[in-house]
Amino acid sequence: MVAVIVAAVYRGTPEAPELVAALAAGRLLPGGAGAVVGALGDQLSRCASSCRAGRWLPPELRRVVRRRLGAGSLSLLDAVLGSGPIPLEPSSPAWREQVGAAVTLAGVLWHLPPLPAVSTARPSPDVGGSAHGRILERVRGLLAKAEATTFPEEADAFTAKAQELLARHNLDRAAVESQDCTRPAAAAMRRVWIDEPYLAAKGLLLHAVARANRCSTVQVGDLGLVVAAGHDDDLDTVELLFTSLLVQATTQLTAAGRHAASGARPRSRSYRQSFLVAFAQRIGERLQEAACASEHEAARTHGQALVPLLAARGAAAEEAIHATFAKLGRVRLSASDPLGWAAGTAAADLAELSARAGVAGETSGETAPSGRLSAAG
Repeated sequence: MVAVIVAAVYRGTPEAPELVAALAAGRLLPGGAGAVVGALGDQLSRCASSCRAGRWLPPELRRVVRRRLGAGSLSLLDAVLGSGPIPLEPSSPAWREQVGAAVTLAGVLWHLPPLPAVSTARPSPDVGGSAHGRILERVRGLLAKAEATTFPEEADAFTAKAQELLARHNLDRAAVESQDCTRPAAAAMRRVWIDEPYLAAKGLLLHAVARANRCSTVQVGDLGLVVAAGHDDDLDTVELLFTSLLVQATTQLTAAGRHAASGARPRSRSYRQSFLVAFAQRIGERLQEAACASEHEAARTHGQALVPLLAARGAAAEEAIHATFAKLGRVRLSASDPLGWAAGTAAADLAELSARAGVAGETSGETAPSGRLSAAG
């Protein structure tokens, strides 16, 4: 019976409120309120087990529950995951609300799709060693400066330096790897979470950065989840640059809205969507332009043996995505505000990219590049 009520609440059927009220009143289960507490506890326990089997981590569950139900549901979720007693007190004046919250949370948890496994394997810990961590810390420092400055020229310089440092470091590590013909170009998998609003447009930016760094991405439904596949070094680069570019784009978008009058176009959803889509497309174009120069430079510096290795990394990332997701489709975003499009393009031009940003990349679409969306979402 509880499972039926959970499904009704999740679907939002007309009879759902009445069913929750009857459950709280003890009219649907023999044994009164005590039976209700036991049945809800069992249902929530089954939901938690289902999430664990689906490879959901507690921080990921907290993110989804906060976004869908609000921060007020997090204490109940924490209790369900084992960090405390489930707050169900039949003698409490809020008993009915507690029952409703438990039923609602159970519905969200039960209907979450399973997530792909995250690979933590690296080709070899001896390639770079602790120097890799030091480089990443330097890059994080440069990107933090780019995000903090109010001067576009300074942000350009910091971002370009970070890209150059990452690209040179990754190519050096790849050159060492290319000397060992027995080491496969294995692809790792990472789950990258994106916050509302404009999930698809932000996912498009991640897709553009990933493709320029030999990685592949899939947007999973409306969860705010993007699965990225690629070599671990390339994935490190993608995560760092995507985060920084998103901060810079959001800063410029927020500034435009702050200086606009109430109801003006820079405050509208269509303007902001167009801004972010244009920003993502222009970033992808600039990374694509940098790809050819980077490939030639890498070949001159490290020899032709590096080129097939980098190509193999990109192919391995694509294969990993297709092996993980049986059905893939393309999603195309609308960008109907020409002023927002122009502003987003200009913002992307300000985020100047180094010619060493990547070796392989692609964009798709003439007005808005396509990202992948798994049918499991």
